[in-house]
Amino acid sequence: MFCGDETGAYIAQFGSSQSRFGWGGADSPIYCPPSYLSPAGKTGDLALHSPADKTGTTKVYSDASNGSTATDLNVWESYVASALATTACDIAQHPFLCTTTGFESTSQKAGMTEIAFEKLGAPSLFLGHEAALAAFSHGRTTALVVDGGAGGLKVTPVVDGITLQRASRRSLRGGDFIDGRLVDMIEEKGLCGAGKSVGT
Repeated sequence: MFCGDETGAYIAQFGSSQSRFGWGGADSPIYCPPSYLSPAGKTGDLALHSPADKTGTTKVYSDASNGSTATDLNVWESYVASALATTACDIAQHPFLCTTTGFESTSQKAGMTEIAFEKLGAPSLFLGHEAALAAFSHGRTTALVVDGGAGGLKVTPVVDGITLQRASRRSLRGGDFIDGRLVDMIEEKGLCGAGKSVGT
């Protein structure tokens, strides 16, 4: 969430398990919902725990099948709009900084830009690469950024503020994959009790 205090920028950082929304210059985000949207338009915890919306809940970002990018821009739009409403932000009054993983296609970035300007009403937009922003937040313009999350692992070199995309490497096996394997191992060994599963 690092940014100059004078900009008043609204910042959105998306993850496969959780997303963060807040203000530039603040030491922590103000809203951290899980990255899910229900068919009824509920986001975050409501999308995950509402009994009426259990079927059809969509992961907004970092879907393992397409390599850590927005799964559906319509879902992405609804999710961001919900976050803006929850945090009572009038985005028309603030610059908008959105993080990207660096693996989005040109058409996806164009779609996000179109939504930000035409649907959400942002006056300005910056799509910043997560790795470069992470390096800047620590006062560095050159760094090797290792980002491990629920949806995978990314290693990205940043040189003089520029991400070297061709040198970036990623694995789609992250925390969710490890959790799944641990659950499988526990259930195979019968350590969770007779007739019970780890998730119950």
